[in-house]
Amino acid sequence: VFDGAGSWGADVITTETFSNLTVNLGGSGLSVAQNDTLKTLGTLLLANGYASQAISGATFEAQGNVTVAATWDGGSLALLCSGSDNQNFDLTGATNLFNGNVTLSKSAGTVTMLSDLYLQANGQTLTLTAGTLDLNGKTVEVYSSYYNTGTLTVNGTVTVAGTGNLKARYYGQDGAGIHQYGPKRC
Repeated sequence: VFDGAGSWGADVITTETFSNLTVNLGGSGLSVAQNDTLKTLGTLLLANGYASQAISGATFEAQGNVTVAATWDGGSLALLCSGSDNQNFDLTGATNLFNGNVTLSKSAGTVTMLSDLYLQANGQTLTLTAGTLDLNGKTVEVYSSYYNTGTLTVNGTVTVAGTGNLKARYYGQDGAGIHQYGPKRC
């Protein structure tokens, strides 16, 4: 748990694994060192504050449920949904507050959206590598009208299930290049 006032730093030896992880910093930040991963087997709760990468390559890796609270302030730290368990991704009240890149790369299981997800930061990406993304009647959109950016990339075998909308400004697949679509349903 990263909890309390003031900024925190995390510099681990490549990966640090937590049963559950909560970031609740009262509006302050968590800075994760270059190429470090904070891996969560249970729930990842982004409650208050923000998380950023010191230089590049830092990641939250979630193998359990992910919740982003309405009091979350964003940040640039990436999110990787991995593992074989089913996961819920809930941004109720915070649909546009996760500002890092998001990757789905699961050996099995499904990531089910419990709310909409709007990835609207400059250059933000959604990469689908392996697994199932269940839209569950929600909208997942990768598009910033202000910056004219947002890329959805599919690099592997991925299933998009359920009703809902998957939208992106640009779309790329298995090295076939990037195609401009957006924003509209892919």
